[in-house]
Amino acid sequence: PRSGLSRADFLLNFGPWAAPADAGEVGSGAWHNTSYKAEVLRSLGASLASYLQVEGILFGELRAWGLTIRLEPKAEALHVNFSRLRPFLLDKYAGRRSYASARADHHRWSAARRLGYAVAWPLLTLLILRGVLREQRRRGRPWHLRARDVPVLALGAVACAVGEAAGYVFGGGDAPRLKD
Repeated sequence: PRSGLSRADFLLNFGPWAAPADAGEVGSGAWHNTSYKAEVLRSLGASLASYLQVEGILFGELRAWGLTIRLEPKAEALHVNFSRLRPFLLDKYAGRRSYASARADHHRWSAARRLGYAVAWPLLTLLILRGVLREQRRRGRPWHLRARDVPVLALGAVACAVGEAAGYVFGGGDAPRLKD
């Protein structure tokens, strides 16, 4: 990534799986950048499309079924990160709104639980930032996050958290359309 905004986008999307990384079992994979065994996907039948739209739900289900998710650091994917602020923020908001809506629906959360998670969005912002910065420290800052990049990273984390809150309260809405 060449700009602070591009680095922030990369880290928010792929930080935990980016090189350098160790091969082995992980809790989840990078959304839309994961390969699956064909027989596992076939077993999902008509549910496959919705699971692939919000892969965070799929990762949870795979683990619940006793399957493992593995990271292969030799696998590489080319990816273009956002370099303009508005599309970056819309993507963060829409992606997390879709995820939160699907998560709450899939697990049949009560209205009270949805509201509780939604009002915690400021805390979620801090948790997102802490996670990204912890990964950077653990790996010796391989993506060269600069101090001047932190404000845009924080803005992206806010967009993620607000999107998630909106998803819990209002559902997915037009979130998929916002990402196009």
